[in-house]
Amino acid sequence: MLKNIGAHFVIIGHSENREQGESDKLINLKIKSALEAKLKVIFCIGESLSEKRKKKTRSILSKQIKIGLKNIKNKSNIFLAYEPVWAIGSGLIPKPQDLFETVEFIKSKFKDKLPKVLYGGSVNSQNITILREINNIDGFLLIRRPPRSTRKESSAASDVYKRQNKYMYFVANWKMYGNLSSLNTLDKVIKFSKSKEIKGGRLIYCPPNTL
Repeated sequence: MLKNIGAHFVIIGHSENREQGESDKLINLKIKSALEAKLKVIFCIGESLSEKRKKKTRSILSKQIKIGLKNIKNKSNIFLAYEPVWAIGSGLIPKPQDLFETVEFIKSKFKDKLPKVLYGGSVNSQNITILREINNIDGFLLIRRPPRSTRKESSAASDVYKRQNKYMYFVANWKMYGNLSSLNTLDKVIKFSKSKEIKGGRLIYCPPNTL
């Protein structure tokens, strides 16, 4: 359905879905289904605050990658999005050196062609200048359509990354759009993705459980 309407990307493994019981094995099945439908996948991974405090970040990421991408040989249409759960919506971001090392670790899990690794988690116009200096990050993920008061900030963020030749994705959060199973609502999301409000970026629908 998503492909027929005009969607090109789908986000799988987002923390909100994981919190609702989406397992790594189910994520693996969803990724395979999306690839078979010729959709590009943004595969979200990330550790919780308790896991971070217990210094389990790398073991958690390894497990998510290993199971989530099991038996998937062609990964050319898969982007990884590192989204530490503790950073989402908190206004906090990892220390630059920590973030650089984590992204390096993620890329080290792939022997052949390195995947594009995006960062998501409290990305805004205040921390953009810091984040763009981390040169192993390939792009950024902004979750949800920005409210009116922050659209200028998001536009500024988009312009910065556009100049850096990096990917910028604005994601329509399902909680904000309600039931996106309807074709009419999905069509509105896709039309919004083509609007001037997100110049320099792309908008993707993040479904609760569609694949």
